[in-house]
Amino acid sequence: MDTWSVLFPWCRLLRGRLQLEERELDAARSVLRAPWWLLLTLPKHRRSASSGHVQKLREALMLLALVATVDNAAFRQLLRDKCGVALGHLHVTGHPVDVDAYLAPRVILVLDDHAKESLLWPTALCNSFFALHGTQEPSEDFVLAKQEVAKIAAGLNGSNTLENVTIPFCLHFWPRQMDLHGLTQYLLGVLRVLQAVLSTQSAADSQPEKESENTVSNHDDDPAKDPADTTRALSCGNKTAPFVFEALQLNLRAFELNEPVARTLREIVALGGKLSCLQLPLKATDFLNDDECPRQPLADCLLAITGGGPRAQLFAPTASPELESDHPQASPASSTVEVIVVNDVGIDDRRFAALCSALRGSSGVRELVLESVFADDSSRARALKWKWLAYALFTINYSGEPRSSVRRLVINEPHLLAEDVMAIACIVNSRRPARELLDPLWAEHEIQRRQELETKSTAENEEESDSDEAFEGGDDLVRLQKDTVIYLEPICSHDEWLHSSVVLEQDATFAIMNDSPSESYYDTEGPDPAEGWVDILVSGYGKCWVHPDVAQDRSTLESPFSFFEGTNGITELGLVVEVAEKPNDKVLTEFFQLVGRGLVSLVLHTNQLREKGLGAVLRACPRLEKLQLHGAQVEDMFAFTHGYDAGYCQISSLSMETFQVSAASLEAFANVLSDPEREAARHLRELCVGKLGPEVSEESPAEYESMITAFVRMLTTNKTLNYLELHLDARFFPRFVPNFTAHHNEHLSPQDTFLQRYPQVDTFTSPRMDSLINKAKDAAGKFTSGHGDSSNQAGHDNKSHDGNKSDGNSDEMLQQAIRIVESYAKSHSSKSGDKSNPMFQQALGVVKMYAKSHGSSSSHESGGKSNDLIQQAKRALEMYKSSKK
Repeated sequence: MDTWSVLFPWCRLLRGRLQLEERELDAARSVLRAPWWLLLTLPKHRRSASSGHVQKLREALMLLALVATVDNAAFRQLLRDKCGVALGHLHVTGHPVDVDAYLAPRVILVLDDHAKESLLWPTALCNSFFALHGTQEPSEDFVLAKQEVAKIAAGLNGSNTLENVTIPFCLHFWPRQMDLHGLTQYLLGVLRVLQAVLSTQSAADSQPEKESENTVSNHDDDPAKDPADTTRALSCGNKTAPFVFEALQLNLRAFELNEPVARTLREIVALGGKLSCLQLPLKATDFLNDDECPRQPLADCLLAITGGGPRAQLFAPTASPELESDHPQASPASSTVEVIVVNDVGIDDRRFAALCSALRGSSGVRELVLESVFADDSSRARALKWKWLAYALFTINYSGEPRSSVRRLVINEPHLLAEDVMAIACIVNSRRPARELLDPLWAEHEIQRRQELETKSTAENEEESDSDEAFEGGDDLVRLQKDTVIYLEPICSHDEWLHSSVVLEQDATFAIMNDSPSESYYDTEGPDPAEGWVDILVSGYGKCWVHPDVAQDRSTLESPFSFFEGTNGITELGLVVEVAEKPNDKVLTEFFQLVGRGLVSLVLHTNQLREKGLGAVLRACPRLEKLQLHGAQVEDMFAFTHGYDAGYCQISSLSMETFQVSAASLEAFANVLSDPEREAARHLRELCVGKLGPEVSEESPAEYESMITAFVRMLTTNKTLNYLELHLDARFFPRFVPNFTAHHNEHLSPQDTFLQRYPQVDTFTSPRMDSLINKAKDAAGKFTSGHGDSSNQAGHDNKSHDGNKSDGNSDEMLQQAIRIVESYAKSHSSKSGDKSNPMFQQALGVVKMYAKSHGSSSSHESGGKSNDLIQQAKRALEMYKSSKK
C-alpha cells in the first residue's frame, strides 16, 4: 500500500463522500453478477465548494481511475483503507460480493438536498465539476501526482505511458422542500446541464475518424495506440473527459405533478440521454384544483417517459412556455427511461390508469417499481388499479408478443388480498380485457349503467350471455380517421366538451372499452346524448370518448391470445407482501398461477408460504432459475428436492433468509446435493442459507453439527455448486472454517450436461465461502480495535488490565485468523491473486501483528495459552512466506 502513498492526500479529500452501490443487471440469474458504482456526494453548501475544491474532487477521481487500470487490487484497497468505502459483503443489500473481481471506476454524482443553498446550486456544482462553461487547467498537484502514478505503472507493467481511462458517470438529482414553481425552475436547470453534457460529448463523438481511432479503452492493451493522442482528441470536443455520461437519475416523489412540471419533465426525457431511474410523482389532487395537471400534458409526459414512438405523435403536444424561445424543444419520440418508481400512498387512481395505458405499449422501460401504491385505497379503487396493471403487463397483443417492454416488476405492499387476485384474473382470463376496465373518475356511473342494462330484459341478457360464451374473438377495435375529435371528459356543456378534447393528426386504431348508450350518466346537455358514446382506450390517457358516427370502421381480433396460450413479458418479479385474512397460502398460489408462467427470477418476501404452497408456486413458474425466499413458513426442503426430481423445478440460484427449515432438513438437502445423480445436484449452482435460530444450535447441538458436516462433505463430491453462503453459529465457526475455506476458489470442471444448458460456462474459478472469510475479517477488525497498532501494542498491554481480561475473545479471534492463513498457504500456494483478497489480508495482518508485537514480551503477558498461539501465528506466517516462494 505504501507504493501508492502519493495518493493518500487525494483519498482524504474523498473520505466520507464515497460509498458503494450495487446495481442489478437485467435478467440477473445470479447473486454474484452485478455492477458496482461509487456514489460521490458533492458539497451541499457554497462555503465548502470553492471552484478549486470541486476541481480537486474531480482530479482525485481521475487519479483513482488510473490506479484501477494499473493495479485494480490496489484501487480496491485504496477505496477501503484510505477512502473509507465499505467493500466486501454489503450488509445493506445482503448480497455477496466477489472482492477479488475487477472493480471498474464508475461514479454517481449525488445531488440530493443540495437545493437548500439555492435552487440553482446543484446545476452550478455540475458546471463547476465539469467546467462546462469555460476551460479548466489541471492543478500542479494533479500533474505531479499523475507523473508519480505513471512511474509506478512503469514499474508494474513495464510501460512508460499511462493507459487512457474513461469514467462512466451518472447524475443523481433529488430535489426537496420547494414549491411547484421552484421545482419547475430546478428542473429547467437540470435540463440545461443535461443538454450541455450531451452536446459536448456528441461533439467529441463527431471528431474525425482518424482521431477517434486513437481512443484507448480501459481494457485496451494495443501498444500501437498513443494515449496522449486520445487525451488531445477528447479534450478538443468533450469538456467532461475522461468522464463519460452514462445516465440521469431523478427523484420527484416529494412533489405533485402539475402542468409546468409535466412539460419540463417531458423535455428532459426527450433530450436523448438515458434516465436509469425516474421516481414519478402521481399523488392524488383535487380534480378542480388549479394545480391539477390536465390530461393532455400528463399524457404527453407519460408517453415520452415510456418510449414515445408513433403513439406519441397521434396528437399535437402541448407547448412549453417555461422554456426560453431560443431553447430547442426536443421531439417526444426518443425516450430512454429504464426504471420507473412510484412509491407513495395516496396515488391517484386515474393517473395510475394513465401510466398503465402508456406502459402497455412502452418501448424503453425495463423495470417498474410500485411501493404502497394500493395501500389506503378503497376496495373499488384498489381493484381498478390492479386491473389496469394487469392489462398493461399481463395480457398479450394481437400477434402474441408482449405489449410492454417492462421485464422486471417490483411490488412492495402491506397486504395482498384475495380480491386483488380476483381483479388480476378478471383481466388475464378475459377474451375482451379492455371491456373489463373502468375509468376511475366515472367508475360508479359506469357500474350503475351496466347494472341497468343487464336488468333491462331477461331474454336479451340470456341471448347476450350465450353469445359471449360462444365468442372466440378478442377485443373489439375501431379505426378512426385523421381530424377525429376525441373527448377527454364526459362533462356537461357543449363548450366544455370541445375544450377538453384532442384531435387526431393521423389515422389510428383503438380498443373499444364500451359502446352502449351513455345517457344514464352523462348530462343531457351534452352533444346528442340519445345516440350514446363509444368509449375507447388511448395510450397515455386511459378511457376517452368519441361520437358513434365516427366509430363505424370496426373489427374484432381474429386470433386472440389468452394469457395461458402465451407468456407475459415479465421475467423478473419482486414481491414483498403479507397475505391477510387467509389461514393458508391459497392467495399466493393463485397469484402465481396467473403471473408466474414466464418468470425467470423471483424475490419473494411473505409471511404465508408453506411446503404445499411452495410446491404450487414452483409448478406455476416452470422457467424459474433464481429464487430468493424471505420469511416463508417452509419447514422442510422436500418441496425443492421433489420439484427437481419431478422435473418442474429448474432453479440454479437459491437463497433463503428468515426461514423455519430445521437443521435435519437442511442436512438431508445437503446429502441430496452430495449425490451427483440427483437432479438437485445437477442444477443448483448457487446456494445461500441464512441464519438458523439460535435455539437450533442450543437445543440440538449434535443435529446442528451434523448439518454442518453434511455441507462440508457435499463440497468434496459436488462439482456443480459455484457459490455457497452458510451462516454458522459462533461456537462452531472456528472449528469448521478450515474445512470450508479449503474449497475457496478451487477449480471446477463443468459437466457436459451443463455445457448444453449453459453454453457460456467454461472451466472457471468459483468464489466459495466468501461469507466465512468475511467473518474472519470482522474478527480481525475487532481484534485490531481492541489491541491497537503494532507500534504501540506493548505499551497498551502494560497500561491496561482490561486487555488481559479479554484475552479469551482475542485468542479465539487469533485462532480464526491463523486458520485462514494456514488454509490459504496450503491450498493456494500457486495463486498470488488470492493473497490480494482484502479479507484474507485482514486475517494475515492480525497474524503478523500478534506475532511481531508480542513476540519479545509474550512471557510477561497472559500465560501459556497465549504463548502457544503466538508460536502458532509465527508458524502460520512462515508457512505463508514459504508458499510465496
